[in-house]
Amino acid sequence: MSNFLIVSLILLAVSSLVGAAEGIDSIIKKKCGVHPVIVYLKDLKEPILDPQILEKAKNCVDLYAKGKVIKWDLGNAEIAGCLTRTYGYNAKYVKELASLVKDANQNTQGLMKEYEGCVNRVRGASSSTAAFPVMCKQTPVPWTKSPYYNGTPEGEYLGVFNGQFIGWAWDRGDPSKVVLIDVYASDEWNCRHILLATVPANQSIVPYKLGPQGQEHGFRVATSSGKLTQGHVYTITVLWHGTRTGVGHVASQRYVYR
Repeated sequence: MSNFLIVSLILLAVSSLVGAAEGIDSIIKKKCGVHPVIVYLKDLKEPILDPQILEKAKNCVDLYAKGKVIKWDLGNAEIAGCLTRTYGYNAKYVKELASLVKDANQNTQGLMKEYEGCVNRVRGASSSTAAFPVMCKQTPVPWTKSPYYNGTPEGEYLGVFNGQFIGWAWDRGDPSKVVLIDVYASDEWNCRHILLATVPANQSIVPYKLGPQGQEHGFRVATSSGKLTQGHVYTITVLWHGTRTGVGHVASQRYVYR
């Protein structure tokens, strides 16, 4: 075997490893460029758009509208709430920003169709599951119109441990009250929002959380509920039962069911 062929095989192997390690978002950015709405807003050079606002807005959009390539709806209550809670923007600021984004959506429709087509092709080529289902019906987020929790909620979604979604929650004003928690899994394209379980926060989750919260106010939900598809990517959202109030500052988390 010639040295040239050996070097070529090594380079091919290295490039394959790099591609496998590279995240889907990074590949999309490299092949499809920047989202047309971001480009449009940057070109506006509006004073309201500080240098970091677009990235912060993107974080909130991705959190609550995963897979929605075309529409950045900052007027959505969950996304607006994310901007105010996470980044401290006041309601008036978010409303003005939502108005700019609405105009951007209307003025970049043609570009967004091209961008969406590119993203669909990249997802189809890069995903070990199915390609982005262009024709899927994106269902409304079920908790969007729910009320906020009426009380003094405190809690934390800690993540996945030993095949369980784990966290804790209590009403600080009434610690003896047993509160209920809803755990949802939204698919990668926002086509389905699956209620995995509604459970009481009255279990021990020591050693994941110590103190009275971990001893008496924990919750656990098995990942193997039979409702998730192996190899698929989901966004897990943990809420106070029947409300739109998330449990803790990180109430949503990306999760691959294996």
